[in-house]
Amino acid sequence: MKKETLIALIVGVTATLIGTVIVVLMGVVATKPTITLAVDSPKVVSGGKVRVSWDVKDADIVEFIGTNPQPEHVARTDQKTVVITQETTFRIVASIRWLRSLNLPWLGTEVSSKTVTILSPPSISFWSEPSNVLSGEEATLRWQTSDADRILIFGIESGPIPVDASGSHSVNLNKTKTFKIEAKNRAGIVSKSVTVIARIPDVSVHISAEPSDVELGAYAKITWNSRNASKVTITGLGGVESKTVEPNGSVEIPLNETTRFEITATDGNTTSRDTAIVTVHQRRLVFLGTQNASENLDQGIRPEVENSFSSKGYNLIEFTGEGPTSFEQYRNSSRRADADYAVVCKATVSGWQGANTLISSPWASVKNSRMDVTLTISLVRMRDGNQLATKTGKGSVTATQIRTSYGDFSKTSEAKTKEIEAAQKATRAALAQLPL
Repeated sequence: MKKETLIALIVGVTATLIGTVIVVLMGVVATKPTITLAVDSPKVVSGGKVRVSWDVKDADIVEFIGTNPQPEHVARTDQKTVVITQETTFRIVASIRWLRSLNLPWLGTEVSSKTVTILSPPSISFWSEPSNVLSGEEATLRWQTSDADRILIFGIESGPIPVDASGSHSVNLNKTKTFKIEAKNRAGIVSKSVTVIARIPDVSVHISAEPSDVELGAYAKITWNSRNASKVTITGLGGVESKTVEPNGSVEIPLNETTRFEITATDGNTTSRDTAIVTVHQRRLVFLGTQNASENLDQGIRPEVENSFSSKGYNLIEFTGEGPTSFEQYRNSSRRADADYAVVCKATVSGWQGANTLISSPWASVKNSRMDVTLTISLVRMRDGNQLATKTGKGSVTATQIRTSYGDFSKTSEAKTKEIEAAQKATRAALAQLPL
């Protein structure tokens, strides 16, 4: 055989063998095991059971690896129930025997796995925004849970209500209340509570009197206001017993004695009180004297005025020394707060006027004379300067006037007495018209 022919033969045989090997290998690669692996639950409680099932095709060897790390030969189609206490990965290894004998792991072997985790009890976050409100206001309950099959909230309604894994709910509160959320799965039940405080608004009350110092029989205005009170009472409003009033208001009442007003406000749980005192004094009066009055006239006018007002319950304010002689002067002085009223008088005197001459000689004369005193009395209120009343009275006196070379009748004690008498008459006539 020729050399060329031999070489050609060898090449042809080699090509045939290589082709055959390639075809075989392609068949091996194309023919590999298929595995279907399943677990009945991907999560179980610790100590719980899980059923593992599998179905293998095109394999000679099937191995199961579970809680025991050593492989266990099993049938191509089978199942196992396994108790697990920790996370476990189950594996099925399927091989073609003769290919496996070649010690080529990648050739003719398939692996499938399923992991089962341990189911823990649910986790819960539960809170309120805000956690502290005024009675009657709203708060929002919020929650987040995980791994729960069922979630209930207690306290929103009369019974538990099912809710989603996360969410919120607004509640209106009239009193402090506790809410509870409960989450459940096969591993157990977990609950959490949150208390929302509903604060009762503070009760407050205030009472005042204007003015706080009045004369006998005068009016004072009592004003009050309250907050968050269901009942308000005041003592001193016309009696010893307390009187129920509106939460806010005012009233004017006459007072004959110093009075203490006490207000009490309550909401049924808490109480608040306040007081106001009105001091009642006798009517205070200052006599500012008489304009255009002599000493004699003043002696007749002043006692009559002071005695008349004193008998009517006025407390006279003494005014001594130099000082104001008119209402405006007194009102602008530092003494103005001492009195409630002022009396101002103005006198007009006619002087002694002769009527009938009885005797006339170079040494003496005797005649009948007359004196007239006209007096105007004004009563003025100090706080506003209001002139309450002005009345005029007239008083007259007569006398037998003897004039000699030794003196004038007007200088005599009789004339002084008569002048005082005329002033008294005029004062009484004016006072009789004055409303005291």
